[in-house]
This record gives sequence, C-alpha cells and structure tokens, in this order.
Amino acid sequence: MSEQPSFYTLILFSIPLLGVFILLFICVIYFYHKKNKNLLHQLITTEITAAEKERKRIAADLHDDFGQLLSVIRLQVSSINPVSQADRQLIKEAATHIDDVLKRMRVMSEAIVPNQLLAAGFCWGIEELVATFNKLGSIQVHWELSGDLPESEPDHWLHHYRIIQEILNNALKHSNAKNIWINALVDDKYFLLSVTDDGIGFDKEAVARAATGSGLRNIFNRVALLRGQIIIDTLPQQGVRYQIKTPLNYAK
Repeated sequence: MSEQPSFYTLILFSIPLLGVFILLFICVIYFYHKKNKNLLHQLITTEITAAEKERKRIAADLHDDFGQLLSVIRLQVSSINPVSQADRQLIKEAATHIDDVLKRMRVMSEAIVPNQLLAAGFCWGIEELVATFNKLGSIQVHWELSGDLPESEPDHWLHHYRIIQEILNNALKHSNAKNIWINALVDDKYFLLSVTDDGIGFDKEAVARAATGSGLRNIFNRVALLRGQIIIDTLPQQGVRYQIKTPLNYAK
C-alpha cells in the first residue's frame, strides 16, 4: 500500500517536468526557425544586392564604353566627304544604323538600371515600362493604381519594379497572352499588387520540379525580401494571376 502513493507522487512530479521539456523543445525549434529565416533573408539580400551591382556595372559599360565609342564612330562617319551620290547614301544609312544602335543601347541601359524610377518615382517608372512593352505590339499591358504611394525605403519601390518587370518578361516569353492587367492598391499598411494575363498558363508543379524558373525564383526572393506574401493562381490554358501583398514598413 505504501508504494501506491509514491507512484502517484512520481507521476505528479513528472507531468510538470515533461511540460518544461516540451516548452524548452518548442523554444529551441522556434529559435532555430527564426535563425534560419534570418539567414535565408540575409542570403537573399546578398544575392539581390550582387545582382543589382552587376546590373549597374553592365549599364555603365554600355553607356561609358560602347556608347562613347559608337558616338565617336558616328562623328567620323558624318565627317566623311562623299564623292558620289551612292557614297552619300551609304554614309547616311550607316549613320542611321549607328543612331539606331545608340537608341537601343539607351533603352537596354534604362531597362537594366531604371534611372527614371529613381529620379521620377515608381509610377512614372512603371508607366515607362508599360509603354515599352506596348510598343512591341505583341502584347497589351494595362496599368492602374488606386491610392497614393507613400514614401518608403529607397529600395522598396525598386523591388516592386523588378517584380513587375520579371512578370512581364516571363509573360512575353512564355504566356502567348494578348493582355496583361496590372492593378495596384495602397491601403494604410500594405501595398497590394495583382498581375493577371489571358495566356496559356502553366503547371506550377511541373515548373517547380524542373527547377529552371529563375524568373519565378527572382520574384519569390524579392517578395521574401519585402517580407510579403505571394499567391500564384494558374492552370494550363487558363492564364496566370499573381497576387502579392507587402507591408509598407517592411524594413522594420
């Protein structure tokens, strides 16, 4: 009879002890989860920062080296004194081709580093991006913003610009879409972005298994860097819809 109370006493002492061990286990899991999440955030930040630096270097090379060299060639070609009408026509065509290459290089440089976005603001940058895609003629992009954009961290709107740019590039390459609708909404705390196309869509699981979608990975990385959420709704032959929600104070 004396052993029975001691057995119950052991159980009563064991339950709180077990609770303490479970609590410590949960704390350890939470600690490592938070640590891994912060590490992943740092890795994404490093990757994107390196990519932006490389973009700036390429844009500088296009403008400073190739652009200046072509400008010099343009002046030299224009200074040639033709001896016949045929030579005059050749010089005129060569100068026109060089001007066209210079114009294309400026467009490429602007796409790599959107200086107009940094100088004039996010909306103006998106409008220019939309206009560039609409000039291609193969796809019609529609842009609408509801609400006023607040001031934010210097790179906040650049990340959103890159996300939209990547989505448009993917749609142009793979979707066979005729229209893309970009709708943005600003409320007190969040920036809500919806991008929808009427293309052929894709199989998300197949793309994930193929592990070749660097464009999608870049989109997910930037959304993660903004501490946001992304949902992609798509099925083959039913278009694609991206829904992205990011806090306006993401850096905090």
